[in-house]
Amino acid sequence: MNNKRRIYCLNGLSEETLAVCFAKCSRSGETFDVIAKELSDEKSGKFHEKWVVGYGHSSVAEHAVVRLAMENVSLLAVEWIQDNRLASYTEKSSRYQIYDKNRYVIPEDVKRDKRALKLYKNAADGLLGAYHEMIEPLNCQCLKQLSGQEYSEAKIKGMCMDQARFLLPAGMMANLGMTANARVWEYAISKWLSSGIDEVIDMAKEVKKEVEKSCPVLVKYAAENKYLKDIYFQQITNHKLQITKNKNKKPVRVVDWDRDALDKIVASLIYKKSFGEYKKIERKLKAKSKKYKIDVLKKLLKNRTEHDRLPRDFEHIYISFDVLCDQGAYYDFKRNRMMTQIRQDLGVENGYMMPKMIKEIGMDKKYNEVIKKAEEAYFEIRKKYPISAQYLVTKAHNRRFLMKMNLRELFYFVRLRARKAGNFAYRRIAMAILEEAKKKYPEIMKLFFEEKELDSRGSIEKEYFYKFV
Repeated sequence: MNNKRRIYCLNGLSEETLAVCFAKCSRSGETFDVIAKELSDEKSGKFHEKWVVGYGHSSVAEHAVVRLAMENVSLLAVEWIQDNRLASYTEKSSRYQIYDKNRYVIPEDVKRDKRALKLYKNAADGLLGAYHEMIEPLNCQCLKQLSGQEYSEAKIKGMCMDQARFLLPAGMMANLGMTANARVWEYAISKWLSSGIDEVIDMAKEVKKEVEKSCPVLVKYAAENKYLKDIYFQQITNHKLQITKNKNKKPVRVVDWDRDALDKIVASLIYKKSFGEYKKIERKLKAKSKKYKIDVLKKLLKNRTEHDRLPRDFEHIYISFDVLCDQGAYYDFKRNRMMTQIRQDLGVENGYMMPKMIKEIGMDKKYNEVIKKAEEAYFEIRKKYPISAQYLVTKAHNRRFLMKMNLRELFYFVRLRARKAGNFAYRRIAMAILEEAKKKYPEIMKLFFEEKELDSRGSIEKEYFYKFV
């Protein structure tokens, strides 16, 4: 056998055959291209039936990759689609595209109920009518604000739509592309089929048919799962606690954090360059001063730029936040998947946000009117169709979710979401998260963020928000 290194692509093979080809290297001494010549789609299917389906060797399915285009799915459905961590997504931007006023999903149960349908359409049409009505005056206001500065058409459009998109309801249709391996597709399809949401279930059936064209065996057993269904619905409907409404509108609260962050990071850094037990290293560090530990970090990070990732040692430390923010900001945060997010259902109970520019163009009254109309329809429809009512919740409405992440992800998240080029709604929350994290880990945070490097949450609120309704 030739001992020269070989690195090459395997082209012209189906996804399931590729997966078998890679799987066989585990027990075959042949090269990949030789193995591939011995395979056919039929042989590959039988292999997957025996080893992946029969014996549960699911990792084999990870070598079969399918890219799927999804069009005209609601923003609510997109949340379910993107609730799969090990996949890649790109979706229609509400910042750089104007949504068509007639392109929104109407749930099937609402369609069958004349009164509910009328309420739903009147509310959605009111929101989309106001959305389109404010685009031109917002555009003029943005031009006025940038007078004397250099700007591009894209910048003006982004500024304008950042304000207008607050009125988009969760029923708006969107397009997205999703790339995932067959193992992810199988679990995702099962989750969607168990969601209890008609649109998501119907979508899952279509997705399964499309993925089966490339991976007929690997996803054919994806089905509704009673356990998943219980997780999504039985607990919620049967075990609700009576919680009094909290009037405190603080956007971010720390609910749990690692008290020994500095010791754990430094212990981990020393551990990987020694042959001793972690606990012994940790005990010895207890006797060292805080200055000693900070100096260890400073030495490690002296050549780091803001584009360099932190070492994995920072993943030992966690911090959890209870976040209250507008749905528009959450909708962007949901794509940060290297963390744990537990979201509440879409609702209107926590009020909504109004951008300052809406007031400046004189459309604050109209803005409030169409949102109040949508809320009235939401409460009426919810009496009979609690899931379908969520389609009327706008990006302006506030939503709670738990966010747990390690420090490595925290630094990445804040750098990404607090940038001035980003949307002001999620910048506000990113800065609130940083400000709270600084209270828990002042010495560590000081190493990465200068005192006045980024705008504060308060300054962002003052500049961009008119009021919390």
